[in-house]
Amino acid sequence: MIHNLLIILALLYFSIASYTDIKKRIVSNKLTLSFAAAGLVLQAIKSIQINSFEPILFSLASAAILFTGSFVLWKIGLWAAGDVKLFTALAVLLPLSPELAAIQLPRIYSQIPIFSLSVLTNSILLAFPFISGYVLLKANKQKVKQLAKKTVFRTSFVSLTAFGFGMAFEKTGLPVSLTLLVLLGFAFLPKKLKLVPGAIASVTSLYFFPNVFSNLLTSFIATGVFIAFLQSLSLKDDVLRKKVETSNLREGDILAFTLVETDGELKRVERPSLSEAFSNPDELKNFLFPKNAVASSKDAAGLSEEQLKKIKESGLKEVSLKSSVPFVPILFAGLVISVFVGDLLWILVSVSPKLF
Repeated sequence: MIHNLLIILALLYFSIASYTDIKKRIVSNKLTLSFAAAGLVLQAIKSIQINSFEPILFSLASAAILFTGSFVLWKIGLWAAGDVKLFTALAVLLPLSPELAAIQLPRIYSQIPIFSLSVLTNSILLAFPFISGYVLLKANKQKVKQLAKKTVFRTSFVSLTAFGFGMAFEKTGLPVSLTLLVLLGFAFLPKKLKLVPGAIASVTSLYFFPNVFSNLLTSFIATGVFIAFLQSLSLKDDVLRKKVETSNLREGDILAFTLVETDGELKRVERPSLSEAFSNPDELKNFLFPKNAVASSKDAAGLSEEQLKKIKESGLKEVSLKSSVPFVPILFAGLVISVFVGDLLWILVSVSPKLF
């Protein structure tokens, strides 16, 4: 009975949080705290029922693990603070997968023991098409056309090269992993020549092994979807940022960057790219742990009256505001799939060998 109640409560809390995230773009602390408190009480009751500390200890351990991971995501600017708190509360309520917690549900696959991690992986997989579609829908149409051309070219290069040489290596007994080295090597070829080696290798493979055409088609589709998502992220700032004059800033607005005070002046600190973070670790350090921060892009409450006054007095004429996508509904969808289906990641892992 108590196992089913845990599931029902999780679905109820996440449905309410999804509604408030869509309507008000914030998840109430009262909702999250009551969610976590209900989880602790129910886990304590379970511990008493079975005369063991295991349920409450698993609950606390799961919460600690998820809070740490979620905190890192928030720190690097990928998650909102509300998502961190909501996910930690879920870890308290449902620390283990239904099978380990003896909940009988018609789930197909389950490989991740910490239930909230299963929800997280499902949510991330669901977020790919959602965020990519949202960005492409809102982006400048001319830029989308240019992006589509790049996607087709890069998909053709990667899929033809990977398929053609992968098949050749497999049939000749060489390690298929050598395909990665070939891809890296051909990436430095002039653009007009990049497609040639892969096309030749693919046509040769299809000539000798015509029954593997479906493998090439599957490879092309899977590669195209992945590259299209990566390409769409390059338009993210165009869609999820808007420039406003400093005089038009309002209390509660969220900056798209962090402002720090240096020698009496306000300076912007942006999230570095991966290449910038590796080449100059100080940039990453300054972003994660800014000194003398006046306002942060990670502040879910937005600008306060005092911060507004300081920014307007600084002489800055224009700033960029962050316009994020409501993410809690995606987490809710991830939860529903985790409860009634299982782990999408492991489904893909188990199905992919049959496709390729």
